[in-house]
This record gives sequence, structure tokens and C-alpha cells, in this order.
Amino acid sequence: MNFIGSYSSDRASMLVKAEGATDAKITVSWASSASEISKWTMSGTFDPNTHTVSYDNCIRTNYAHNESGEVDSETVAYNHGTGTITFTENGTLTWADDQEHVADGMTFAFNAVPEK
Repeated sequence: MNFIGSYSSDRASMLVKAEGATDAKITVSWASSASEISKWTMSGTFDPNTHTVSYDNCIRTNYAHNESGEVDSETVAYNHGTGTITFTENGTLTWADDQEHVADGMTFAFNAVPEK
């Protein structure tokens, strides 16, 4: 199965990119308000038996934007976060963030790309 692509859940979006044959780079963007966004970046190896990517290198960065939409401040909240992303065959995923449990119970749906 190919799990590469964009996923979303409420105000959060997740982008999964391939890095080589078995690794994935994952970026999560989560808007807490119109001017504040948190981003998590992590990477790991895809396990085809469990359909998971486990990671131990997550960095969470918080961004505040001014009225012009430019980044006003950038703060690293933590690094070396751990967790797993679990993909399902029906086009959804769940994210288990060991650091903050920010997405516990949330399901992210695959965003289909329209055909051109």
C-alpha cells in the first residue's frame, strides 16, 4: 500500500513523504489560532507488517505570525519526541505522540488529489 500523501483532521494537517524505499518524513501543522501554528517534524522507517512509522526524532516548533502574515516569532518547544503513526487500508491514520498526547483519539483522513 502507498501511504504517501496529505492527511487532515479538524485544524491539523499531516504530510507524509517518502525518503528512499522504506523511510518516511512526516510534517504535522496544527493551527491553534489564526496567528499561531505548531509544526512537528519527524522521520522513521515504515514497518509493512504493522503499517506503522515509529520515530524518536520529533521536533515541535511554535510559530506566531503578525498581522501581515509574516513569522513574528519561532520557538522550539522540544526535540527528540517519540511516537508512532499508524496507517489503515481505508485511507486513514492515527498519530500516537508520546511527548504530549496531542492527537490521542484523532483520526486523520487521506486527502485525495483531484485528477487533472
